Amino acid sequence: MKKRFFISAAIILIISVITFFSISYKKAANKDKPNEQVAKNKTQETKSTSSNTSVPATAVESLNSNLKLTDNGLHNSVDNVNSLSNYLNGGFVRYSNPFLFISPSVTLSYDSPLVYSMEDGTTLFKQLSIISNASSINIINNTVYYKSNSISTLMKSNISTHENTILASQCGPYYIYNDWIYFISPSDCSIKKMTLNGDLLTTIKTDLSKDKNWYPEDPSTLFIYNNKIYYSDMVTYGDEHNLKWKNEIYSMNLDGTNLEKVLEDSFFSFALYENSIYYFRTLDDTSVNRDLVRFDLSTKKGSTLSSFSNAAAEGFNIYNNDLYFLDIHPQNNSVSTGFDTKLQKYNLTTKKTSTISNSITAYGKIFILNDRIFVLPIGVTDKNSYLYYSVKTDGSEQKYVK
Repeated sequence: MKKRFFISAAIILIISVITFFSISYKKAANKDKPNEQVAKNKTQETKSTSSNTSVPATAVESLNSNLKLTDNGLHNSVDNVNSLSNYLNGGFVRYSNPFLFISPSVTLSYDSPLVYSMEDGTTLFKQLSIISNASSINIINNTVYYKSNSISTLMKSNISTHENTILASQCGPYYIYNDWIYFISPSDCSIKKMTLNGDLLTTIKTDLSKDKNWYPEDPSTLFIYNNKIYYSDMVTYGDEHNLKWKNEIYSMNLDGTNLEKVLEDSFFSFALYENSIYYFRTLDDTSVNRDLVRFDLSTKKGSTLSSFSNAAAEGFNIYNNDLYFLDIHPQNNSVSTGFDTKLQKYNLTTKKTSTISNSITAYGKIFILNDRIFVLPIGVTDKNSYLYYSVKTDGSEQKYVK
């Protein structure tokens, strides 16, 4: 109960900080979902939304899995285009040649349909009405695997047949590795795996909970790196008068053996890049001052790279040796009425920071594919009712897509 209470408090804290940055969240009540193992949906109606581009091309429902195949022909959540940083940020954006899939559930509300566009991310959108409120998106052939955030269910949906299948009714974070689905089961605090069809369910590790304050829901993560399973979760300690928190990251072999704690510190999210974990350490429970920390998985040692007074703690992304993050600061006028948001780039080698764009109008999560950055706003106001902001990594071709 203390864990759940703290998660609620942490969510309130995050919302308060974002409100402080003039960002408003939109909430929507969860709708009842049919608890069926397999459900046929009616043929979808195609809808398009506008963008500030030239005449859109026509999208067709044809996918391939070239980018998701390893050398041995197996499928993984991470490939040479879809990065681990994107997946750890929630997996709301996914590329499957030649389409870019974007789930606006981070942007809008529950029951938001998955949409997809052409490769450049600026042409015609088509809503897939069989899929809604999707995160942790994976695409294999004509099948979309995703978490349904409103009901914590792992689903797969066939785009061609419009058939939905529930793979796990209670599912925490999941990850596809070599044609196996690895996931955290909240019901018994375990890590399990199954085939892409939901068969051969196997428990890998039981009783992950070390105390009553651990609960495998968001903001926990699970992924596989260098043939090891990594998972994390927020842990609380102290009492209701002095409640503290920290995040812990553990690793184990693929068979569940050799469990060890990798690190613990106060951070909301992290990225893994070239055998190092990067995160913004929060200096106290309410401060916007943060240290950028690099933790080397080989030496098991951490080092502070830089300190920032206004870096967003969540949603940053690492791409081609650059760390992209949002810089939030007061507006430059005599009577400050709000905050401005910059998209910044920090080079991991030179440790220099440069500005990519001054045009960000809302706090959000950052995704990067094929040298193009996508910022999906968390919460949308009437003034900023767009699906995402897009810009090239060199700062060119910036646009808002509605």
